[in-house]
This record gives sequence, structure tokens and C-alpha cells, in this order.
Amino acid sequence: GPTGLHARYAELQSRIRPHFLFNTLNTAVALVRLDPAQAERVLEDLAELFRAALAAPDWTSTLGEEVVLARRYLDNWKRHRDEAEKYQGAGNER
Repeated sequence: GPTGLHARYAELQSRIRPHFLFNTLNTAVALVRLDPAQAERVLEDLAELFRAALAAPDWTSTLGEEVVLARRYLDNWKRHRDEAEKYQGAGNER
């Protein structure tokens, strides 16, 4: 019923972290013309992070896989921060 659907939506939203999604997509958009290969890496990392976040509850991973995912998350966060600093450094305000 609707209550179950709302619970599932809330669970999905907590896994996806919309703010992270939009920041990552905006970073990729900013990089498309400047560095297409980097933009592609951003989107590949995002896909892997979401694949892991939305995996079945019984899915397990190794420590090595978790480290790779953590690095991908941190790389995306750093790229977003770097792009935000460039944007602010250009005299623009968000």
C-alpha cells in the first residue's frame, strides 16, 4: 500500500543522497567541454557508487571493494570541491 511505498521511497532517498547526486552531475557537466575524459570518470564513479548503494540487501563486498568505492566517493567529492572553488574564484557566487 501507500505506506509501504512511502517507506521504500524514503529508504531509496536515504541511499541515493540527492545532494551528492546533483553535485556530481553538475561537476560532470562542468567538465564535459574542459576535460571529457575526466567527466567520463566522474560518471563512471557515480554509476559504481549507485550500483553499490542500491544493491540487494544481502549483497556482500570485500574490504578491497569497499576501499575502491570509498576512493571513488572521495574523488568525486574532491572534484566537486575543486570545481566549486574555481567557480567562486572566478568572482561568481552560488
